[in-house]
Amino acid sequence: MSGKLDNVIVFPGVENKQVEDVKKQEEEVLKILKEIQHKINSFVSIKDYQLQCLQGEAIFYLAEYGDVMTFTPIAARRLIKVLAKEVLSLNGILDDLEEKY
Repeated sequence: MSGKLDNVIVFPGVENKQVEDVKKQEEEVLKILKEIQHKINSFVSIKDYQLQCLQGEAIFYLAEYGDVMTFTPIAARRLIKVLAKEVLSLNGILDDLEEKY
């Protein structure tokens, strides 16, 4: 995530506002990712799971950082299943729209 700092030289003992801002942003993103991981692992791991907990922000972070997030095996399987069903449902809606127009 620190691609924003690739061209910045950080000298020991010297504060750089740009570096501090990027570090703060990265910490905030990591905190949000941990919260979303916990939420998904908790909700999806229960017997009668529903992904109603996944709102826009969670979907955004899954799309952006899903490859570095960690889920329990059962949560990962169920997440894949539910998201695949959602994609199929959306494809059906798009097909219906194409037939009408």
